[in-house]
Formats: sequence, C-alpha cells, structure tokens
Amino acid sequence: MRFSGKYTFMLISVVLLVLLIFSIRDSVLNKSIAQENEKSLNDYKEGNQRLEKKINSLGQEINSQKVILGNSNSLLQKEIEENSELKKVISHYQVTSKTNISPFIVKYDTIEINNTDTILQYVPVGSKFHKNDKWYSVAGVVGIEGIEFKKFEVINKYDFNTGYKYKGLQSLIRKNEITVELINKNPYTSTLDMKSITFKEKKKWYQTRGCAIIVGAIGGIVTYKFLTK
Repeated sequence: MRFSGKYTFMLISVVLLVLLIFSIRDSVLNKSIAQENEKSLNDYKEGNQRLEKKINSLGQEINSQKVILGNSNSLLQKEIEENSELKKVISHYQVTSKTNISPFIVKYDTIEINNTDTILQYVPVGSKFHKNDKWYSVAGVVGIEGIEFKKFEVINKYDFNTGYKYKGLQSLIRKNEITVELINKNPYTSTLDMKSITFKEKKKWYQTRGCAIIVGAIGGIVTYKFLTK
C-alpha cells in the first residue's frame, strides 16, 4: 500500500499536532500543579496545612493530608536532615496528637492507726491541684472518697522520616536500604512497636523500557519509509 507525498505530509502533520496539543496540555497542567504545590509548601512552613478528619465504622479517627512535593537538596530538606540520623531524607511527616482521659477518681486506702502519738498531716477535702507542662496537663480536687482527676492530657509529637543511612562513597560500599525513622519528642513517652512496609507496583509490559525501544524503532522505520517513498 503506497501513500503519496501529500498524504504522508498530512499524516506527519496530524501526529505533530497531536504531540503539540499534549505538550501544551502537560505544560499548563504542570504549571498549575507547581503553583498549587508552592502554596501548599508555604502552608507547610507556616503550620497551616489542611488536615481532614473522619471517624470510621470502628469509631477510630482517620486523618488524611495531601502530600507536598518539595525540591531535593533544598534548605528545608537540609534542616530536616540536621535533626535526623539519616544522611538522605526523601520524605518527612510530623504528627502532633493529644490524649484526653475522662475524669476519674483514685480512691483512698484505709489505714488503721493504733498509736495515738502519731502525728497526722492531711489535705483538707476540696483542695484543688494542677500541674501544667509542655507535654502534659493534670488538674483535680481532693474528695471524700479519693483524689478526683478532672483533667488529664498528654501531648505527643512525632517526626517520621524515610531515607537512606548512607550517601556518597559510603552508599557504594555499604548496603543502602530505605529506612524509616521515628523521632519521639515527648520525653515522658516511649515507642513500644513500629511497623513499616512499602508496596512496589509492578510495571505493565507496555511501561517497560524494552517496549518503549521497540515502539520507537518501529515508529522510526515507518517514518523513514514514508519520507523515502
């Protein structure tokens, strides 16, 4: 089947037009994404990132947030790496949570005193107490039956970093696997357990480099045939 020069020119023009349309579309889309990401990055620096909350069927609170794409080797990345044991941080998450415990009473133990010479010191019923710290807050009152805690709050702050332990020449000598790092900033709490897993999606056959090479070669041969006829 032969194509005249006119049809060959039209075919190539259509292909170039389609490529141009997709190129313009990608350019506009990338610009829009970059502008939106820049605004989100400013929100991150100012601590105003949007956090979406909902309760699932088990009554558990679920929090979700859009991931911001930062520039590699940026000043922000270097600041995060200064407080990390990882040499190369590729993602960073910070979580601040507050634990509120409902009011409760710690009842007194009954103590029998047979020695009448014993001097007793006591706190009058109704006496209030409170203690505020950066990481916890406690308040209550002395009751007849026991100590009543009316407020018991604990603040937790965690930094999650994923990255590599080594970089430069060390990364060539040592096994450099992706590592998850959890920094617990509350000195009164400790991490009991931690689990981490990443699911790698297998590429489809048409997404492989070999397929791209074959398609490119076929396209080149077909174009050459059209142009040399």
